[in-house]
Amino acid sequence: MKKSKTIKENEKTPTAEKAVNVESASTASGEAQPAPQGEVALNGLKEMKLETFEQVIEQNQGAFLLIGKALKAIQEEKLYPKKFENFDNYCRQRWGMSDKYAYRHIDAYTCMDTLRKEISPIGGTRFPTNESQVRPLVPLEPKQRVKAWRQVLKNCDGKTITAEAVQTVVEKITGQTVTAKPKRVKTNSEKPEQKLVKIGKLVTEALKDDTDLTVAGLKKVLGQIQKLIGIKK
Repeated sequence: MKKSKTIKENEKTPTAEKAVNVESASTASGEAQPAPQGEVALNGLKEMKLETFEQVIEQNQGAFLLIGKALKAIQEEKLYPKKFENFDNYCRQRWGMSDKYAYRHIDAYTCMDTLRKEISPIGGTRFPTNESQVRPLVPLEPKQRVKAWRQVLKNCDGKTITAEAVQTVVEKITGQTVTAKPKRVKTNSEKPEQKLVKIGKLVTEALKDDTDLTVAGLKKVLGQIQKLIGIKK
């Protein structure tokens, strides 16, 4: 009888009071409180958006290869319209891309083609997923590319492969810094006829009657002429 009386008394407890009692008990026990419904809905929407956009990225990671393959075919077979005159103009005027950008994609495709032919996709073997990963491999010989990529896979061991990781391996194989810019030799941009005019003036000045033709003076004129025609001392 006492038991039933207790149950009836609990049933009489107001709903709001019951909720407070339950919340206090949960807090005391250290249990995590559920997030408000609005926050749950917002987090769910963010997760859906993230999943959608990640699928777009994943599905288009190999797009650089398709672009490279297409550009290579257009270049080699000269499929571009005659109005563009050459492949570089076609890329710039038709697609708004520089010739450098176009050739980077062609090189990336060629390099990837080498890797796929030489490396069997067994088990966890992975291939580059973007052009920046392939770029350091491009200057290498085909066998070196394969060697480098195998080393990259070994070094990363299932982790994310970055362009920097590939670059590090390539630098160890070649002993050269990939990012180093080639030294450019400064050249005299003057036209030949401009140089001849200057040389003529120097000779005329040297042969004037009132000019002191000392050995030092002649050497100076000769040095200036040599500099103009590109002869090093």
